Amino acid sequence: MADDFSPSMRFLHRSRIKEHFLRALRFVPGIIRLQKMLIQKYSRRLDRTEALGLTMDKVLMEFQDTRSSEILSCWNDFKQAWENVHQSLEGYGFPINGNFVYLSKDNCRRRMEERTPIAYVLPSERDTGLCSYALLFFLMEKQNLFLQKYCQQSKTKHDSLPKVNVKDLSAAHLISYHPDRDLLPMVLANCTYSFEVGQGTKVEYNFTNLERQLMDRFLFTKSVILLKEIDTVVYRSETTNAVVFIQLRDRIKQERISASILSQIQTDLNQKTFPEVCDSIDKLDIAISFMKSVGCDPESPLSDFMINILKIDEALVSQKAQQCCKCKHIQCLWMTLALEKTKRLENNNKESFDNISSAFKQKPSEEQNDTLYEILDILQVEHLESLSQMIFDCILLTIDMPQKDEESVDMSKVGLKEAVESYLYDPPYANEALTPDWIQRFVTALPKDGESRLLCCHSVETWITINEIFTDKKDQML
Repeated sequence: MADDFSPSMRFLHRSRIKEHFLRALRFVPGIIRLQKMLIQKYSRRLDRTEALGLTMDKVLMEFQDTRSSEILSCWNDFKQAWENVHQSLEGYGFPINGNFVYLSKDNCRRRMEERTPIAYVLPSERDTGLCSYALLFFLMEKQNLFLQKYCQQSKTKHDSLPKVNVKDLSAAHLISYHPDRDLLPMVLANCTYSFEVGQGTKVEYNFTNLERQLMDRFLFTKSVILLKEIDTVVYRSETTNAVVFIQLRDRIKQERISASILSQIQTDLNQKTFPEVCDSIDKLDIAISFMKSVGCDPESPLSDFMINILKIDEALVSQKAQQCCKCKHIQCLWMTLALEKTKRLENNNKESFDNISSAFKQKPSEEQNDTLYEILDILQVEHLESLSQMIFDCILLTIDMPQKDEESVDMSKVGLKEAVESYLYDPPYANEALTPDWIQRFVTALPKDGESRLLCCHSVETWITINEIFTDKKDQML
């Protein structure tokens, strides 16, 4: 039968092995709508840990208004699309910030159901959110590839096809159809039945007319999708990151808070609850966002800026910070609060670096651990405390830097020694003092090569080890 097809029909016939991908394209508008609804509701309101604990059945219950039926329909579209293509996502690479990213096998084989955490449905450029991101990217890319191959087969200019941005995408731009509701009636309308004695029923197809209808309805006027600017969620802990601090420092030079005042601020924090610390970080996030955009006087009191300009009541959790911190200290204060939050999470065996890429959370080998313990064990308690802050700052401000350039270096494969040296060479504070001798000795002791060499992919586990040793030594002194 395929021999009777025109070139266009023969192409469609040969492409039927991928027909289930095209069939899933009809779910794309629902997937995009679902993602937008969830991003609008939860962006900047959840941490990654909270997103992992919030399941879709609970999410659907929170939409008990006029949108409840809409989000349920969109969620069903998401599940059906995932069921159609999830096995094909294994080994599928897709570009993010100039690098090719792959879903883990566990994520590719995951079932999407009511007990699935929202973290897998909220699109993100890393970790669990890659499932939602990859699903959408994969389907849209399949349309583009299909149109490209069709143009080659039919001698049509690919550049002449209309183009559409993801944010403007609708069903009209897609090769969107339902096999039973759309294709079957079209096939039946283009076949005739005849009966001959001795031969039974004979079916004849009007392939020319069928092809024309298929082209008119499902291919002509369809658009090439510009695979850029896919909306992603911003978790609360990601509101302020290395890039934001660079923008802040370009606008207002930042200085480190003096050691004596910082010690008093830390004493204040010890008296505060975990929610109070988190609330203060959220308020500083707002202030940093304004400062990096509009600027301010570096010497003006930080509390005045937050209370009088931003109208934030009870802006700072520490009385000493309210009295002494200026706008030029906001980065140091934020890092101090973030470190306090991280320590409390880690000491309570909870996810402590949910805002850091999983690429930097690999566990060191036994040999690497032994080397690290040897280096750290000789340090005094006060040195371990300072080292904890320094490595923490290095992770957030230097190592976990979003990569945009296609020729950028994969930081996870860079030596930790080299990353710390870079941080010390170009410190993020204008008034940074000379590096103490003990830190120089620590950096020198880090292996530069060999099996015991630590990489940036081990940076989070390195900080955790430093924190454990510091906590143990501090407890022994009590």
